[in-house]
Amino acid sequence: MTATTTDLQDASPARSRRGRVTVVVLLLVAGAAASSWVTHPRIFGDGGATVTGPTPAGTAAYVGMEVIPRDGVELHGAVPRVVLDAGDATVTVLVCRPVGPTGVGLVSAEDIQSLCEPLTAPDGPVQRGDFLVAEVVGDFSGLVVLDGIDVTYSSGVQRGTEAVGVDAAVIIEDR
Repeated sequence: MTATTTDLQDASPARSRRGRVTVVVLLLVAGAAASSWVTHPRIFGDGGATVTGPTPAGTAAYVGMEVIPRDGVELHGAVPRVVLDAGDATVTVLVCRPVGPTGVGLVSAEDIQSLCEPLTAPDGPVQRGDFLVAEVVGDFSGLVVLDGIDVTYSSGVQRGTEAVGVDAAVIIEDR
């Protein structure tokens, strides 16, 4: 079959429409990918560890959850993921600026003072090497189990919430 000039002219608008649709779809996909990159940053590593230890009732224990991996990070809050609270505990996430090269596993209130400059709320700029710690204070004997923390932060144009940290079991003992 031989195509005529009329056949070629009729096919041209359909190809042109398909081309425009393809460009629009590609732009939408690229926009969605860029939006995901901006709103779902991943700057933290995988905690992958478990920390376990005791603390007397009414006394704080501090669990090192995550290290800030780079400069240029601003925290906007952090929430502990409490899986089990059989000790009627209060769990708070704080920022520790270490005074030396030692990290924080699970330490007492006395020990945290020698490891960190004053503990602060997880709100504002932090430095590479700062620690996010969970402060656990239980009123009664029991077990408190944490599955890390959810930290909301921004870094450059990226902003999001990331699940980070270690699994922890704090055993609250009678005094």
